[in-house]
Amino acid sequence: MGTETVELRFVPQRFQNNSALNQGLGLQSGAQSSARGTGVGTAMSNLEANRLELRSDLAELKRLAGWIEAQAQQELSANTSFAIQLCLEEAVANIIMHGGGAKDDRLQIAIALERNGGTLVARIEDSGCEFDPTQFPPLSMARSLEEAKVGDLGIHLMRSFASDIHYERRDGRNRLTLRFVELH
Repeated sequence: MGTETVELRFVPQRFQNNSALNQGLGLQSGAQSSARGTGVGTAMSNLEANRLELRSDLAELKRLAGWIEAQAQQELSANTSFAIQLCLEEAVANIIMHGGGAKDDRLQIAIALERNGGTLVARIEDSGCEFDPTQFPPLSMARSLEEAKVGDLGIHLMRSFASDIHYERRDGRNRLTLRFVELH
């Protein structure tokens, strides 16, 4: 028997998304906002100031995935698209589950994506309990399968896939900034 090489690729799933935000009633592209402010439009592929607001409900992860997929079609590599999807889904799931309780209508979550040269910047802002993921202890490797813990890998994965993570608490809100350097 010979050895076989298997290549794994991220293929975004397609989701039907008929929300008001994604029909233009809340999501504003950089091209739209630039055209209003300066009279000069920019190409959508610049990913400037694309924003999504989510409710505190794990079902919103489906809408987030569809939104990320739409952004990924804007000239992102499959690797960067996968990293962004993984990190944003982990961050938002943590906010919903630990930031104030699932289905808490008072918990507000907003995500913005923008391109800054060869770097994609994702900003996640929420009104949940204060939590700085950059201060979360590094993952310690279990010595055996019996000692291995299930879960608690989300922040470790975010650290592994994002090029840079920055946190600040301002005006009673958590602000997490993730940077992804696009490698070609």
